[in-house]
Amino acid sequence: MTTLNQKENIPSVFTYKYFWLAIAIPVSISLILMCFIWINDRLIPEWPNKKTLDTFLTFMSVPLWILGSSIPLATLAAANFRAIQFQENLKYQKDNLEFQKRNIERQEYEHVLDLYHKELSIFKEKLESVLENEKYEFITSGDSTMIFTRLYEKPSKTSLNPIKPNECVFS
Repeated sequence: MTTLNQKENIPSVFTYKYFWLAIAIPVSISLILMCFIWINDRLIPEWPNKKTLDTFLTFMSVPLWILGSSIPLATLAAANFRAIQFQENLKYQKDNLEFQKRNIERQEYEHVLDLYHKELSIFKEKLESVLENEKYEFITSGDSTMIFTRLYEKPSKTSLNPIKPNECVFS
């Protein structure tokens, strides 16, 4: 029953085998007992009146009691089915929540990486303009990426600080 989309495949209590067993077993036992009583006591069908109904209730009280027990047993089976459905829905919601949490963490990491790369592009532009204006010979505009990555560490999934100075350079 556990699938990714529970809304498409919701089984009914009528597909639950214990529900049908809770109905079928008492009905079949009571019908078998009624047949045995009917055959052994040589009862004949008559039009219902007070005497025949009294005779029917006298002979058939146990089979009727067994037949009547199918309703409470079916109710217990339906409650058990509902409890199983509830547990599976809880498991589905837990799995879905964990998936959403991982998805949010991934989105946050992508956002931090985007910020890092935007800062890198801004740094490149500023360094290139400084290098052109000051006419440096040993530092070229191609070195701007290396300088930025040495000064600022790239964010990892464990530390999501957007721009964090590299400790090994400043210590």
